[in-house]
Amino acid sequence: MEARFALDPEVADAPAQEAVAEALEVLEAVDLDHELEELVRADGERATLAALPTRLRATVDVVVVTHDSRLDLERHLDSIAHAARVAGGRLLVVDNASRDGTVEHVLAARPAGVELVALDRNRGYAGAVNAAAACSTADYLVILNPDIEPCAPDAVVRLVAHLESHPCAGAAAPRLHDPDGGPQASARVVPSLGMLLARQTPLGRTRWGRRHAERYLRLPSPEEGGFARPEWALGAALAVRREDFDALGGWDEGFFMYFEDVDFCTRLRSRGREVHYLPDVEMTHDHRRASDRSHGSARASIARRAHIRSALRFYAKHPRFLARPTLGAAGRAVSWATAAGRRAFDVVVAGLLVALFAPVMAIAALAIRLDSPGPILFRQRRLGHRGEEFTCLKFRSMRCDADHNPHAERAALAVVGDAPVSVDGERPVFKLYPDPRVTRVGDVLRRWSLDELPQLFNVLRGDMTLVGFRPPIPYEIDHYPHWYHRRFAVKPGLTGIWQVSGRNERSYEEMVRFDIEYVNRRSWLLDLALLVRTVPAVARRRGAY
Repeated sequence: MEARFALDPEVADAPAQEAVAEALEVLEAVDLDHELEELVRADGERATLAALPTRLRATVDVVVVTHDSRLDLERHLDSIAHAARVAGGRLLVVDNASRDGTVEHVLAARPAGVELVALDRNRGYAGAVNAAAACSTADYLVILNPDIEPCAPDAVVRLVAHLESHPCAGAAAPRLHDPDGGPQASARVVPSLGMLLARQTPLGRTRWGRRHAERYLRLPSPEEGGFARPEWALGAALAVRREDFDALGGWDEGFFMYFEDVDFCTRLRSRGREVHYLPDVEMTHDHRRASDRSHGSARASIARRAHIRSALRFYAKHPRFLARPTLGAAGRAVSWATAAGRRAFDVVVAGLLVALFAPVMAIAALAIRLDSPGPILFRQRRLGHRGEEFTCLKFRSMRCDADHNPHAERAALAVVGDAPVSVDGERPVFKLYPDPRVTRVGDVLRRWSLDELPQLFNVLRGDMTLVGFRPPIPYEIDHYPHWYHRRFAVKPGLTGIWQVSGRNERSYEEMVRFDIEYVNRRSWLLDLALLVRTVPAVARRRGAY
């Protein structure tokens, strides 16, 4: 059973100068329209941050999980509630059966826009987050510890805005630091057993243990765009996309002491989503609470045992992390061996396919020559790994005098989400169909995907791989948003998730999402599954034109 208390909103006007200063700071961060900016400047006495709209198109609920957290809430509840109001969302305080008067303090404080969910038993951090999700219909959940204090009123807005502009990300985390300004290792790699030993046992005090722990705790370096992609981020401050939260069934309530965060982020990444770390969004994490210090070594011993139990359960659930050599020379050796194995697999399979389809390619070449004048092969500059150009080979399926401007114009519209719909009037497509430039033989080759067979030689040359994204034409990236470039993290391929999921019947953004999902889920098993699925996809000819 749980008790819920809805608190009446009370938004009081701030002093004029303070309100104007804070309002204009938020205006700059969240891109409010010019008319509203002028209104705030002209009417500063009545300006309140709670009344300011933001550019967020989605709804947000901020979740604070508490257990004997009265001292933390006395210090931080107002600032957290303030950040929630700036984002236009509610603040859900979920209490795990506190006995120190936490519930009474929240009821007495009565901050604006707060809803209290009081659980009759301690369900742990994960259980409290799931309870909050059950009470929320928001598009995003921003999960915070009660000892977190946003360093700016727009911190929640910026976390959610980042997720809105990066659909490939399922969670976003800010940079956390101590009250004295020292950085906290709040975004890391998933721990292996060796990392755990280096952190939680006397072995960690040896030279090996210290070096191993130091590398593990090192914060990720931001990439272009101002964010990093860690394997997991601390659940003390984490913005989560609700769609992904529900798809994963919420947080696993069998974990405690950080591993609920590690498990959630691991499952999120297995689904093809990313975890993003935003060092420009800062929050203070005062994790050395007075209530913890008062319990002394007994509480620390209980926490250590819970941590170890959760670790063992995590490795049983995700055994691939048990002994992974993610750091140092061992990690580099594994990466090199994996790359070499993939290259060898590509060469062997592509060579066998060239020999198998040699008669088909010979017949196709002869048909192209007899059907229309011009070369048999069509050579085009495409973008591959890291956005580098290469010459992509295809059987020619168009007339030699074909005008390529219609495709360029249509591709530009498709990238910005304004492509025309398909012939049935339902789906947006970025290929012209029916296309008067295509020859009779070219139409047959496209329908059966035979025009792609010469790309087996691109695979043999190393420009492409068997499984990957379809290489775009250089002019397509002129209109790319930043997150589209993530697809260039691997080599382009003959087949992939998009190719077996409807191909040209999908929108351009859907294609990019599939490509990024493959980047995040890439594995030998996935590659083999996609290769097998390619055969029936080609036979069905869905989206092939």
